[in-house]
Amino acid sequence: MDVSRLKVAIPSYQITEENGPVAYAIAVEYGKLSWDVWRRYSQFAQLYRDLDRDGYCALPSLPGKTLAGAPYDPRLLADRRHRLQYFLLELLRRPDTRTAPALLDFLLFSEQASLNIPPLRPWCVCNTGAQRFAVSSLVYSRSNRVIIVGHEDKTGLSRLGRLWSLVEPDEFGMINVWAVDCNMDSPSLMQCIKTQPKVRCMFYDEPSNQLFVGQDDGKVSVYILDADELKLEKVKELDLHTAAVMHLAPGKSKQKRLLSLGFDGAIRVIDITTHQMLSGGRMTRRLGSGAHLTVGHFDDENDTVYLGTSGGQVLVYAVKSNPPSFIQGLTVHPVYPVETLIVDKQYMFLGHGEYVSVISVEQRRTEQKFSKVAVLTLKENPSPVLSMVYDPKEKRLLVGYDPAIAWWSIESGQPLCVWEAHGGGVHQLLLTDRSDIVLSGGDSGNSKIWRLPPAQDLRLWQPPAAVEQRSGEATGSGGWREADEIANFSSSRDEDDGESLHAGCPRQKWGGTQHPQGYEPVAIGRSSNSLSPGSARDDRGVLRSDDYDTPERSVHVNDANGRGKGRCALSGDDLMGSRITKDEEPGSAAQNSASALGGSVVPPKKNFPTPFEPKSDDDDDEDLDELRSAFS
Repeated sequence: MDVSRLKVAIPSYQITEENGPVAYAIAVEYGKLSWDVWRRYSQFAQLYRDLDRDGYCALPSLPGKTLAGAPYDPRLLADRRHRLQYFLLELLRRPDTRTAPALLDFLLFSEQASLNIPPLRPWCVCNTGAQRFAVSSLVYSRSNRVIIVGHEDKTGLSRLGRLWSLVEPDEFGMINVWAVDCNMDSPSLMQCIKTQPKVRCMFYDEPSNQLFVGQDDGKVSVYILDADELKLEKVKELDLHTAAVMHLAPGKSKQKRLLSLGFDGAIRVIDITTHQMLSGGRMTRRLGSGAHLTVGHFDDENDTVYLGTSGGQVLVYAVKSNPPSFIQGLTVHPVYPVETLIVDKQYMFLGHGEYVSVISVEQRRTEQKFSKVAVLTLKENPSPVLSMVYDPKEKRLLVGYDPAIAWWSIESGQPLCVWEAHGGGVHQLLLTDRSDIVLSGGDSGNSKIWRLPPAQDLRLWQPPAAVEQRSGEATGSGGWREADEIANFSSSRDEDDGESLHAGCPRQKWGGTQHPQGYEPVAIGRSSNSLSPGSARDDRGVLRSDDYDTPERSVHVNDANGRGKGRCALSGDDLMGSRITKDEEPGSAAQNSASALGGSVVPPKKNFPTPFEPKSDDDDDEDLDELRSAFS
């Protein structure tokens, strides 16, 4: 059953008795069925708590509680009605919350439509149970059906180092080998290896059954997996860095090379078979003072590496020669450490702070062009990006936050599912050979196996063009009246403490009410830019993004998005659809809130720019030459 056809609106409210609680009429339509539900504010608040308890994250916010009971000012009541309607429509927009049992029960959907809708959300198949240390790395062997989990101690005691050995052995790392069946639902612990240094990162080479383990002492240990007993045996230790190994990035070609990044600012390219170092060097001059390498990507087909730094930079080096040679660089704004980096043939994904910057990668002649920047963020409850995986076949982007995982739609730039995964940050995400299975690990120490719902069922809610009037209903001018102003509510208690009002009343006339001309959902923190040809480079040759937005470009982008003179996240301002800050004037906050809630400020989906789609040959020379990348 397609629940995306469900239509909900709040056309009116009613004060049940003199100075009594306020009830809001919810008009629900599903196909040819229609019914009314009366709910008070406290019941909306209970719905929010139920969804939060069930593990749904990034929920839209409710209007604030009033200080002295229920508001009776008509303008305040109209504003609250408008905000509650926005709350319901935002829940309907996302496929996971739209099918949540708590929301369907709130709308009396099962009772009125006599349908049982299964929830469309990932569910945990199994987990490995709580472990002593936090999860630092995940690898999966398809041929051996083995999940190898690396752990590291992130507590304050681990900083005592060898002094802690007076009480117990200073073992701050651990490697667990789990065997799974074809259904991925019954992991069995085959081996547990405790290590003195922390396990920072791992890479598993399937053909040779070699496991490379990067440690915080700068060494890379090499293990061999026995395919029969499913146990690891240490065969070698490579001394590659003078500080912790930050990341191991394998190539995908037949050359079988591995990139290693160290906290000491050095990179090493080694041969997977012979373990010989092929290229390497220190990047301290490009990194600058106080910055270090965080994450990397190895495009060994083109002998190119992409290096993320703690200074919010992405440095591109050629490693065909020894030492590596610098090609180009980029500083992404807002400037936060680059925690995750994925480079595909079409896109580059950068996780920095609470943002995921998506950049289109185009190969033109002999140089690479980066353009059409978009930014994804969870507006309602921002959290730093900790991990990320991308499936190019399914065009599926999964991002790990604290404590949630978000499944982003590449086409719309909006989340399809956001669910609580672990008790702390989700630092590891891993795809498997099955498109419906994903692995996660985090600060809680346990690893979980998730089964994803079918991607074709996760359709974003399409707002109706207009809500038709029913015969016999009294209406005003044919559309529901929107609130003229948005007032800020602050405070402490519910507007009503009485008994619950009867829900599911038959349709009645609302004299003088009006119906809205549809609803357009607000995009969650999305913007679109191209790198300006006038962008300058700093003294290290790295592009500064301060000049990303020229006035002409800003007008072009804002007009395309239908937001007027908005602000771009990449220029250091708030995201599109930004949150109201305490420094803003009440009048300004009212206007911003009204703009965010009103349907007219956001264009239909077809008017959104499509930064993720390749450009056509017709506009290739004209547009890209005008907005050419600063990397030329």
